[in-house]
Amino acid sequence: MAVVTLVAIWLVEGALVGLLALGARLRPAAWDGARGRLALVGLGAGAALVGGLLGTLALGRLYSPAVALWIAVVAVVTAPWVTAWWQRRGRRKAGAGAA
Repeated sequence: MAVVTLVAIWLVEGALVGLLALGARLRPAAWDGARGRLALVGLGAGAALVGGLLGTLALGRLYSPAVALWIAVVAVVTAPWVTAWWQRRGRRKAGAGAA
């Protein structure tokens, strides 16, 4: 497969993972509106692109779409949790500094 075809496959896989995450309501409340939906789809596509490149380097072109899919899933599932945790942590520190 040509590299351009692989990149297209990775981006489509990542966008689909992001759309599935939107359907599962994994988007944090802070990411509301159209911009938040686009961010989650973009996060999936970007993570799949990085995962595909790492998969190509580590395992070769045959297994890179599977690696891209798994990395996109992990990134899309963990990013909302990490974002919510980071915001709670910031609010806690801001409240502790004021007292």
